[in-house]
Amino acid sequence: MMKRSTAIFLASLVFIPVAGGCNTEPDNAFAIKVTPNAPTPPPVPETNEGELPDPSNPFTPISTSTQGSWKLKSGQSNGADLPPFMVEKTFLRIDGENYDVELGGNPDKGTVSQDMTTSPFRMTIKGVEGTNEGKTMLAIFKMPNESTLRICYDITGTDFPKDYKSTSENGFFSFVYKRQP
Repeated sequence: MMKRSTAIFLASLVFIPVAGGCNTEPDNAFAIKVTPNAPTPPPVPETNEGELPDPSNPFTPISTSTQGSWKLKSGQSNGADLPPFMVEKTFLRIDGENYDVELGGNPDKGTVSQDMTTSPFRMTIKGVEGTNEGKTMLAIFKMPNESTLRICYDITGTDFPKDYKSTSENGFFSFVYKRQP
């Protein structure tokens, strides 16, 4: 049975909105950098709903529109699957430069910037209010289709993950979200 403090800690990290580098943007900045005239990526294999894709078979996002409401479908923390109650009660919303996460009454709000000049794409997340206030988290992300968002977070803000694997050694969080209407 998970202790309450562990559950709250994990809950605060669900949108570990979630891995290196140094962010030189101002705290309130939101930047989406797109390479002009970039070729359209080829079609990519889809996964079953909520399934974590095979990390040895990387795919390129076909859409970079992370804006909107998302529901957590599956996730791993430190190499272990998240408890079902966390998956069921976790929602993410990205609105412009802002994000907010709701997990069983534990809010987390802040800013998110995206860098699409890298491969994989990167997110820098800064907690402004709630459980991650004052923290910077680094993440990579991809969208294999219009309704799926895959994010892998380094909640320590040390370095951007290189892949979407969550292990007990790296301490990363790897989540699959489904777009909500």
